[in-house]
Amino acid sequence: DKIDRLANILLTKDIWVWRKGAIEAHLGIQKNDNDRILFLQTAKTNINVNHAADNQSIINLINWI
Repeated sequence: DKIDRLANILLTKDIWVWRKGAIEAHLGIQKNDNDRILFLQTAKTNINVNHAADNQSIINLINWI
C-alpha cells in the first residue's frame, strides 16, 4: 500500500516511519504515560517486547537502529 511504499523510500534516507501511525498502535497501548510506563516495565521484566500488539515492528526498529 501507499504507506508501505513511502516508509520504504524514507528508510533509504535513514528515516523511520511507524506504518500504523504512532508507536502506541504498534505497542497496543493508549497514548498516555501510565500505559507507556507499564509497557516498559513489562518489557524490562520479560526482557522482550513480545507483549506488543505488533512486536515485529518493534524488533525491526531495534535492528534498524
